[in-house]
Amino acid sequence: MQNTSLQNQLQQINDLLSVPITDPAVQGHWGRYTCIVAAGFVENALQAVYKDYVDKSANPDVAGYTSRHIERITNPNADRFIVTARSFNRDWGRELRNFIRLQNRNVALDTIMENRNKIAHGAPSTISVDNVKQYLPKCVEVIDFIESQCLASLNPPAN
Repeated sequence: MQNTSLQNQLQQINDLLSVPITDPAVQGHWGRYTCIVAAGFVENALQAVYKDYVDKSANPDVAGYTSRHIERITNPNADRFIVTARSFNRDWGRELRNFIRLQNRNVALDTIMENRNKIAHGAPSTISVDNVKQYLPKCVEVIDFIESQCLASLNPPAN
């Protein structure tokens, strides 16, 4: 991940995930809190990667329009990631769909987002810190993948 802001945000989440908590009641709340923070990171990362891409690849008017559109993407589950990638390039969407289905990355994204929504709306959630620790790296792999697609487009291999 090349975006410094995202790197810092990810480090803060990893710091939260490493806090030792022994009280079972606090563990439950901490699991829900870290899930919300992780979901926010995933949403921010999707937006930041594509905004960085359009800022570097499009004229300022198109970049501005596209950035405003990207900012409206909220609670992105696995399907929303794929649709967004496909909006930029059909092949990106297909490649991302294949990548996301491997190693349950789609489950990781969807579980983080579903639990965020449950928590935000007061519904019960059994998400735990251990779950977030399991799912967050898979979400980061997806972010890294879309970033690599964008970077490859900006820096095509020389013939």
